[in-house]
Amino acid sequence: MEEITLTGGTLVNNHGGHKHGSDCQHCADHPGPPPAEMGDMSPSLDDIVGASIEEIMKSLSTLLRFGRFEAVQPLLEKIKNERGSDEILQVLRATDDGGHTLLHWASKRVDDSRFIRKLVEMAVELKATDVLNAASSDNVGMRPLHWACTEGSIPHVALLLKSGADVEAKDSSGCTPLLIAAQYGQVEVVAYLLQNGANIKAVDTSRDSALHWAAYKGSIQVCGLLSYYQKLDWTTQDAYGQTPIHLAALRGHTTVVHYILENLEKKDILFQKDKNERTPLDLAIHKKRPTVEAVLREAMTELEDPRAYFLKQTLLSNLKECTSLKTWKYWMGFTAGMDESIRPSKFPYYFMIFNYVVHIFMFSTIFAPFHNPGKGIMWDLSGWLMWNFFVTFGSWYFFYKAVTTKPGYVDTSLPTVEKWTQMYAQTLESFADETFVQNNDLQLCHTCQIVRPPRSKHDRVSGKCVLLFDHFCPFVDNTIGLYNYKYFYIFLCFMTSALFSHAITLYIYLKRYTKTESMPWGLFLMGVEVCLCLLPVGGMFLYHTQLSMVNLSTNEHINLKKYHYFFPKKANGKKHYKNPWFKGVVGNFNERMNPSEKSYVLPADYQGLLEKSDEIV
Repeated sequence: MEEITLTGGTLVNNHGGHKHGSDCQHCADHPGPPPAEMGDMSPSLDDIVGASIEEIMKSLSTLLRFGRFEAVQPLLEKIKNERGSDEILQVLRATDDGGHTLLHWASKRVDDSRFIRKLVEMAVELKATDVLNAASSDNVGMRPLHWACTEGSIPHVALLLKSGADVEAKDSSGCTPLLIAAQYGQVEVVAYLLQNGANIKAVDTSRDSALHWAAYKGSIQVCGLLSYYQKLDWTTQDAYGQTPIHLAALRGHTTVVHYILENLEKKDILFQKDKNERTPLDLAIHKKRPTVEAVLREAMTELEDPRAYFLKQTLLSNLKECTSLKTWKYWMGFTAGMDESIRPSKFPYYFMIFNYVVHIFMFSTIFAPFHNPGKGIMWDLSGWLMWNFFVTFGSWYFFYKAVTTKPGYVDTSLPTVEKWTQMYAQTLESFADETFVQNNDLQLCHTCQIVRPPRSKHDRVSGKCVLLFDHFCPFVDNTIGLYNYKYFYIFLCFMTSALFSHAITLYIYLKRYTKTESMPWGLFLMGVEVCLCLLPVGGMFLYHTQLSMVNLSTNEHINLKKYHYFFPKKANGKKHYKNPWFKGVVGNFNERMNPSEKSYVLPADYQGLLEKSDEIV
């Protein structure tokens, strides 16, 4: 079966001796350890010590893979003491039936670092650094360091490097640990290796760099980290003439394709062909990647004919979107989001504008016909009409503010952005420190190259991190965050009032009109269409009222358990919900309507509580 691979070939589904994708031998040839239950172990310890090197290796490998450190440690010591250093060296260098050493399997046991510490300690003591760099005898030829990189364990990687493992060791396909870490999307390990001397420009036997691999695997975080160092070029071709965007296209990674396009100053690469005379679009079509195909077609159309691109974006794409049930669920907030969507449709935004126009038309020409006062049948309710005008004008104004006000991007527009960028640089630099301890509390955004402030999130629409990210609202065509949430909330309040008032006004008007005339069905249908918007808008208003009362964002409410600062640990190890920004109902409303740095920075006493509770646990 014909298959396009990372190398760009269409003859066979392999390159450099191993397969890629779901068949990747890097993945398949070293499965994780089995459950840590083994049953009775036989023969006895003395029998194992007296067995052949092959039998000893087999027993140790089984014990290690089942997590039996209490049996592995005394067995190693007993072999060393009774059979001597040469014998234990033979054991450390021996391979199992799959061609892997004990240190390979220990590198996979990130759940228990005692295995790798013991084996490395013995190798260093016996001055056998070759054990640390031993390649597996299978067709992949990975080293223990490669295996540790697949697991994303910085402590394992650090121990191996410090003890003498080669940071530039290559497997049979020429992949260094850096390339393996990029393949597996282990962005923190990539950063650690780079800070400890790994060659960022290293390539495998097919001249694929870490950037090629990250694009092929769809890791936008690794792509962002590598671009931070500004030493790799998005236009670099591998041995098969393929650039990172070729690889992302053939694998169907829409978000990576978007990211690459945003970071390319010259987009001529869209028309660049590989050695098989295929552009990124050709690869997407061949591999049946419809979303990537649409993205690339739009980008190419925009370059070739901006007017045709505008027509397609404003008309054709919006007509297609409005007929999708899945899309409507997303617009109404019934689904979490569509990360692989092409671009947020402007149809909901135009829908809002259309309804506003219909609303104003009905009010100014039918309910309160200022151009022909004699046709008005509701002038006796002038106070009610003034109220309608007030709430309608208010909803218009705050709709405009919600659309045009930036949510609060963590970029150069933020006065304190330098603080977060410096923290990012310092965190990466700290990876080179021998005393480095991985801090999982720091949320690094490698796309924006910042340490992400609490309560913020990377917004895929704008491509930036947003302070106190709430959600992207297609009806106002803007991301809602720290600085425009108040306008969005007040807009919902006024819009709900305006629609409710419109429904009452329509009822009164039709009741009076039908006393002397037949039912004006055109007016009735227009009025009902506007009134139906009351259900979703009113529902959103009630939902956000509840959120504001407890000082939570939509994102936090949906993904509450993802944020550790809402669940400080207690002495008994249990997590209990606690909102560090809760200030009572009135205080919560005040903070959402008057945002500041205090709205997202953790209080000092609460930060201390988190650190103290983590120490207890």
